[in-house]
Amino acid sequence: MWSSPLTVPGWDTVRRAARLHVQGVREHFIEQIGAHDLEVLGEAMDAVRRHLTGKDTEVA
Repeated sequence: MWSSPLTVPGWDTVRRAARLHVQGVREHFIEQIGAHDLEVLGEAMDAVRRHLTGKDTEVA
């Protein structure tokens, strides 16, 4: 994996996009499903994370 530094204008763009992204996820995803379903989704994503990382530890 490689990385490259972002310029100040690049970081500003990331910040603006992040706000819009979070707003969209909240509106179109989080608010549309119940707490139980979010918990189940979290458990499913934990299983995927464990598979991909080979780590069987909880994440805070």
